[in-house]
Amino acid sequence: MKNTKKFSIKLRNLKSFRTLEFSPQGLTVIIGANASGKSNLLDSFKILSSIGKDRNLRSLFGSSEHNPIKIRGSLPQLFRRGSKKVTISISFKEKFLLPRRNATQETLNSTTYTITLSTSVGSEINIDEVIEVRSSGKKYKFNARDSYTKFSEIFNVKTDLHSGQFVIQRTSKLNRAFIESANQMAQEIEKRVKSNEPLNDLGPRLESISNLGVFLFSVNAINDKLNQINFIEPEPNKMRSYDSLGEDQISFDGSKISSALYSICALGQEGTILSWASRISNCEFTKIEFDEDINGDIIALLREGSGVSTPLSSASDGTLRFLAILVKLVQVAENSILFIEEIENGIHPSRVFTIMEMIREFSESKKLTCCVTTHSPVSLLYMLKINDLKNTEIIYKDDKSGESKIYSVNEIENLRNILSNNSITEIFLDGWLEDAIYFSESK
Repeated sequence: MKNTKKFSIKLRNLKSFRTLEFSPQGLTVIIGANASGKSNLLDSFKILSSIGKDRNLRSLFGSSEHNPIKIRGSLPQLFRRGSKKVTISISFKEKFLLPRRNATQETLNSTTYTITLSTSVGSEINIDEVIEVRSSGKKYKFNARDSYTKFSEIFNVKTDLHSGQFVIQRTSKLNRAFIESANQMAQEIEKRVKSNEPLNDLGPRLESISNLGVFLFSVNAINDKLNQINFIEPEPNKMRSYDSLGEDQISFDGSKISSALYSICALGQEGTILSWASRISNCEFTKIEFDEDINGDIIALLREGSGVSTPLSSASDGTLRFLAILVKLVQVAENSILFIEEIENGIHPSRVFTIMEMIREFSESKKLTCCVTTHSPVSLLYMLKINDLKNTEIIYKDDKSGESKIYSVNEIENLRNILSNNSITEIFLDGWLEDAIYFSESK
């Protein structure tokens, strides 16, 4: 099943990036040395994901129990050195079925959501959000804050937007006002039609309701897309404890894995876990068991064909890391975006190929966009093996400017011949890929 590009992101003046455009699809590998900028790219997606989860601006920095996703550094450090504005823009296309008389019509909506953060006097950060929509040949552009204020006045809605909040998080009252106004308008039109009264004077009100509908429809689409952005960065030490039943989704850091496995088994998906765990560990696992403590909390155990059961508290770091990735792949919704940072951490090089194959199969069967960051040559070898260098990117930092840039590995001249005649490990150690990009850009 072929994946298509579902979204793209553009960055300006975010951390080490002056500009960046990134449009991943299916399984996408992002290669880069330490401090090249890979984590900065992930931070931009973490910001978008956190906005979709109703976090205000300052709470996005630093993790907490309620917001475990870590965006490194402080808010001022988000700005590239010497810059007073940071821009993050995400664009996506969605197909919708719109009702028509005795039929439905498919339409393709293109939506772009752009956030600009700017510094002002003191430590205050201004937020500007712009929403652009193309639908059925029409173009709409909303400054979110201005539109929010305008529609609130027209529909007599009391505003509750505070500094540091994003407009797309605060439209519930406008949603209710839209439904009420649309129903009232429908009743008024029906009444006038029955009594043969003119409808001309309803035009301005109808236009306001229509524009509010487009605005809210696009806001809901943006929130849906932002909530499809997921991350898994397993921390084995957080995966060895007992979990409370009912916490059935694995967390960003791999915690709650035992309760997640309990839920997966209850849904009849135990076989998927056992199959991949056996392939990756080169050990036959036959059952997932659970031990319960006096408080009713549980921990998962992997039972081997020999009859030995190993609790997660005794599992190796590598086993826990790949198990967390597998559980996340099983649980994540179709059409989601999933970021897996430093795929090779704690994993034996001989197992990286199998894990990459696992991610690719899930990305195809569930129509996922899976972005894997790495500084290991093994991931590049895998993408070369499956003939998919077009979905392999390298992030490197320019030594002179300190600017991070992204470049498609597929665009490097004669790459296949070079890889076939040289050790890929030596190519990585020598920094050949970065040098090749430098000379390509210098032409």
